[in-house]
Amino acid sequence: MSTPVDFIGTLFLPELNDNNEYEYTGKTFANTNSLEERKKIKITTLLCQLIILALVIYSGFPPFEALSGTYYVILPYLFEVIFLLMQFPSLYTIFTKTKLREYEYTKSVSRLRPFYFVVGLNAAIGMAGTLVYCFMHGFQPLSLSLPYLLCKFMTAALCLYLFWFLQRLKYEEE
Repeated sequence: MSTPVDFIGTLFLPELNDNNEYEYTGKTFANTNSLEERKKIKITTLLCQLIILALVIYSGFPPFEALSGTYYVILPYLFEVIFLLMQFPSLYTIFTKTKLREYEYTKSVSRLRPFYFVVGLNAAIGMAGTLVYCFMHGFQPLSLSLPYLLCKFMTAALCLYLFWFLQRLKYEEE
């Protein structure tokens, strides 16, 4: 008869195999894309990610006053940067492994598309906030903010594209 201590021990201790080594016994997810499809997804995603990163960095230095004290322009930019940086570990995990453990799958594959959606949404909110700032302060800042607005538009468009494109990334539970 097992005691409560034995039961609790089985909850927290990993299982040993026949060779007396620790063995992962949880769910695993395998990438079912072909090698060519994985390569295409990897190249497209990394290229878009680097372009988005360059656009976000460039848009952090606008030549007008909106980013230096307007919370409805600053906060979306900060969220953009945070969520963009949070994607790099997910991309690393997805593109270096073909089999993922359950905790890796939930922290990478299932989060990647929503992260791109949030970055694109914050870029659109930042663009709208900039337009509100320009309308509230006359149209003079609008001509100065056109490169910034173009960066935000391109960031939102690329994030929307990646949100759609990453549907091709297929995993099945083993």
